[in-house]
Amino acid sequence: MAGEAERRAPSSYEARLRRAIEPASAADRDELLEFRRRMYGAQSAYADPAWVRWMYDEARANSLWLWRHGGRVEGQQGAIRTELRVGGEPLTLAWALDLMVSPEHRKRGVGAVLPALVAERAQVVAGTEVSAAAQQALLRAGWTDLGTLRQWVRPVRPRPLLTERVGALAARVVSVPAGIALRAYGELHAALHRSVRLVPLTDFDSRADDVWARCAAAWPVITLRDRSWLTWRWDACPRRDGLAAFWLERSGQMVGWVVTRTRAHRGNQAAFVVDFLCLPEELPALFALVVAELGRRPITAVYCLARAPGLDRALTLSGFLPRDSGLATMVNASNAPPPLRARLEDPAQWFLTAADSDLDRPREHTQFA
Repeated sequence: MAGEAERRAPSSYEARLRRAIEPASAADRDELLEFRRRMYGAQSAYADPAWVRWMYDEARANSLWLWRHGGRVEGQQGAIRTELRVGGEPLTLAWALDLMVSPEHRKRGVGAVLPALVAERAQVVAGTEVSAAAQQALLRAGWTDLGTLRQWVRPVRPRPLLTERVGALAARVVSVPAGIALRAYGELHAALHRSVRLVPLTDFDSRADDVWARCAAAWPVITLRDRSWLTWRWDACPRRDGLAAFWLERSGQMVGWVVTRTRAHRGNQAAFVVDFLCLPEELPALFALVVAELGRRPITAVYCLARAPGLDRALTLSGFLPRDSGLATMVNASNAPPPLRARLEDPAQWFLTAADSDLDRPREHTQFA
């Protein structure tokens, strides 16, 4: 979630701001796209009509509000609406995203009123990439800080990564033996999990519902990942470049899955684990096989932006190193049943990946106004 938020304005002023906010409709599309081009740049995914259509038309539960000033769109707030399972109990969740107010209208309270609309319409509201300014305002409004997500890095061909840290000459000397050792370790670690294998998949089918039914209750706090959601999130995504998905198979049964994306990163090709699901005890096998599979490609490293109980150990066993992504996450559980709030406000309970909110969105060619 990006944008600014501030102290609540006087109620009369807030009421006036709210009167200028309305749900986006098909009739607003040209004006909305023009606003997004001004705010993000013409080449940004945010300004792509196909991206907006996928996010807010094809996913009918999602919402987008527009704020007008002088008859012109000058602000927006979006929400991805889904189901959240907390100890097996279903709750409504809204990911607050796409908060943007034009520069000339910031610091006027608009950025505080727009997210409030999301909070009023779900039992749980959460945000990712919360700016420092917004964090303070949201804490005052009753939100809970869930900390920053870790960006895990598993070197595959380490020379570019070493060059950044020790210089070109030292990297040239160290990278060859380091690369050999990393590949050998990856293959050996994968060999320890011969009872399972990765099977390429092209589209999520009914087996995805079987995996969800098998795994959902094993995670304390997890968002919906059934076939319908996966079909929208991955199969229908308009920016599918570099995506590859795999089933995790054991004895002919699909017991999990993983979605990866290969793309340019800091001048080199890298692979990203953007979503996955299996039982907690199967995480070491899943990531061992993923590293072995992706390590055969001409990439420098495998990245994973995620949080889940037991995930740190599984990633460490596969040779991943932790980094702070700087992406702050927050939650407002004030509308949730009181017995579930403590779990929701504990970051260690959450299962989060780059598929949650819009963390996996294309970032190239985007310049925030």
